[in-house]
Amino acid sequence: MAICAPSPCAPAPQFPLTDCGTGVTHNAMSGILQSADTLIIAAGYAVSGAKRARSTLQWLASHGYEDLAQTRLW
Repeated sequence: MAICAPSPCAPAPQFPLTDCGTGVTHNAMSGILQSADTLIIAAGYAVSGAKRARSTLQWLASHGYEDLAQTRLW
């Protein structure tokens, strides 16, 4: 039985980060969303934060990004 450990020289996974402070509706976000595999939606713990996260998911789903809305991380 062989145990494989990651090589110390193996490339690290890449996680591009973007802060869409202006919102996902900004024109610059379309290219990022088209190339994204998964989203991490950061939201505040208050009801208002949950409402904003829900609005983001609804916007994604209604603008052709249903897959991202379904595979998001909280």
